[in-house]
Amino acid sequence: MSATERPVAAGHLVHAQQEGFAMYCLVNALLVLAMAFFFFLPMTDRRTARMKLCVVCALAVALTVSATASRPRAPAPVMMSRG
Repeated sequence: MSATERPVAAGHLVHAQQEGFAMYCLVNALLVLAMAFFFFLPMTDRRTARMKLCVVCALAVALTVSATASRPRAPAPVMMSRG
């Protein structure tokens, strides 16, 4: 790889990382909005309360897994040989 190609390759990696971070934020924001929607639903009977509790707990688990497991990371550095 020549010296003129290196900044292009590095710029591509930065762009890919920003896209991954944007998708990560979008998914987590949608999960939070879904939780808020079910949290503010009115409770009319016991069945509705149980449904609301189950959905909010399931979304909270999904948000926890998403926030801890799919965090965007930088790519591993690549060693280049001089041979």
